[in-house]
Amino acid sequence: GGAIGIAILGSVGTAVYRRVIDVDQIEGIPADATAAARDTLGGAAVAAETLPGAAGTQLLGAARDAFTLSLETVGGISAIVMLVASATAVFAWRRTAAPRA
Repeated sequence: GGAIGIAILGSVGTAVYRRVIDVDQIEGIPADATAAARDTLGGAAVAAETLPGAAGTQLLGAARDAFTLSLETVGGISAIVMLVASATAVFAWRRTAAPRA
């Protein structure tokens, strides 16, 4: 169950990152650097090192913002799942607990 949860949350985080990273607004970024930045934060960091001037800084900033949002989203989903699981456990425990005499 833990491995499946990690895989699902990782996929959600990756999808959010790729959806929100906005590198099209930054001028002077070649197509290969754009593709690397959309893939991973590490790819964006490597691509940013190769870009001159403010383009690299802007690219890395956009990637960090997208990564932060993806972590916040995954954290929120995780919190909701844990609350639901906790409530389910409490209600299930109440139903199975023996009455006191």
